[in-house]
Amino acid sequence: NTVQEETVTRCSALDKEVAGSEGEAQQMIDSLESLRGEITTQTEAMAPQGTELERQIAELGAKKQALVDQMEELRKQLEAVNGDLQNLRMKKAEQIGRAHV
Repeated sequence: NTVQEETVTRCSALDKEVAGSEGEAQQMIDSLESLRGEITTQTEAMAPQGTELERQIAELGAKKQALVDQMEELRKQLEAVNGDLQNLRMKKAEQIGRAHV
């Protein structure tokens, strides 16, 4: 009879432990589901910001390209002006040379 009572007591204690563990596990699951919901909400809230950043990056890329194009055009103009200046120097040297002849 005592062995039977002892077994019943042990089983009862084990049942309580299992029930407690199941409760803890359920609390963990609930916490994880809550966190997943929060992460999803934050991710969805950040999506428009990401889209805006992508738009700004594209806009900056276009502005950079426009500046690169302008710089290239200015370089060409500078080369042309340098060429004209070189031609004027040569003409001046020819004129000075003729004046001394």
